[in-house]
Amino acid sequence: MTETRQEQGPEAGRPTARLTAVQLFQISVYWFALNSIWGGFEVFQQKRTQQLGGDSGELILIAMELVAMPVAALTMPVAGSISDHVTTRWGKRKPFILGGSAATFLAIVGLATAQHVVTLIGFFVLLQLTTNIARGPFAGLVPDLVPERQVGIASGLMGLMITLGLVGGYLIISLGYLPAFGEDFTIPMILLACIVLATAIGTTLWVPDGPPGKPRGDRSWARVGLETFGRDILRERDYVFL
Repeated sequence: MTETRQEQGPEAGRPTARLTAVQLFQISVYWFALNSIWGGFEVFQQKRTQQLGGDSGELILIAMELVAMPVAALTMPVAGSISDHVTTRWGKRKPFILGGSAATFLAIVGLATAQHVVTLIGFFVLLQLTTNIARGPFAGLVPDLVPERQVGIASGLMGLMITLGLVGGYLIISLGYLPAFGEDFTIPMILLACIVLATAIGTTLWVPDGPPGKPRGDRSWARVGLETFGRDILRERDYVFL
């Protein structure tokens, strides 16, 4: 288990302990995994809906997006907000990252092997749920762990990994077009699932745990989640303008 204590700076608890190159890489590489899913999923989704729905494939695509969009929009900020208040022996972010990634692995395998449209849509909604359960808390690792002097490096690595993930995911899924696979994307999809789980395990093992969770007082977890959408953000004029 990595060291759980992080030296904190005077401004809003900003960490001051310098991260190693391996830790900076590990904080960023999970972005590669998450975005590789969506870089490859577009190829899989279009082909699989055609295979299962025939001429109705485009309608199935629309249905999938309409059903899953609210799940993605709500899950990520709520999961991130709840993780702010969690305290475990593995820190406040890692249980969400590892648990969400394990569930993502199952969702991708379900998508890859789905034989019916309803099953396909169901696992797609599950994928949106599980990836955002991991994504929201994972995004909190940078302010948790990266000192001010390394923010530029961390941001650059994150941008690089997001781009590489989109391209890498597309290339991995495109393996399904090879004659050996015959437009069967099952194995490439499972490969993406393995990448997500492997990088989540690496994040859990090699990235510091960060500061402990904030006390939630007598508030229930449901209330903490709902407070994510509080109107207090309206006081931040720059954010409202944006």
